[in-house]
Amino acid sequence: MKKRTQMKKSMKMESAMPMEKSAAKDMKCASCACGSCANDCGAWGLTILRVIVGAAFLWHGVTKFMGWQGTSEFFSMLFGAAGPVLGGIVAGVEVLAGLALILGIWTRYASYLLIAILAVAVVWAKKFAWPQIELDIIFLGALFALAWNGPGTMSMHEKCGCCTK
Repeated sequence: MKKRTQMKKSMKMESAMPMEKSAAKDMKCASCACGSCANDCGAWGLTILRVIVGAAFLWHGVTKFMGWQGTSEFFSMLFGAAGPVLGGIVAGVEVLAGLALILGIWTRYASYLLIAILAVAVVWAKKFAWPQIELDIIFLGALFALAWNGPGTMSMHEKCGCCTK
């Protein structure tokens, strides 16, 4: 009995210890069919998330500019005389941050800017109305994941090293 509990304790300690990088590279990937990648699956996951979220925000920003009259009126309704200026800032941030996410440059900064915009939209424009904020909550979760994990290895940041964070 004593031997069995000692074995369980040692197994728990081994599983709690961080894996060395060389050991991680030798592992087989259990989550995809290729069976040869260890860290590439995570890189693909971040890349797909980053590109889809970036494309969505790029599109939202472009449509705000394309329908500028409606955008200006909506932001004026929310923020008064400063509405058109704030609408332009929001649209510009969505376009530039969306491009940054797609390319994988300044991912953390872009994510935090978009988190701030979404937080204002949820609180101020949508007033926490549940059916209207459902997609915003999903985007917030995705943006927090990108802000905390960074762009991943399949990004301009990793490839050229020219852009920090």
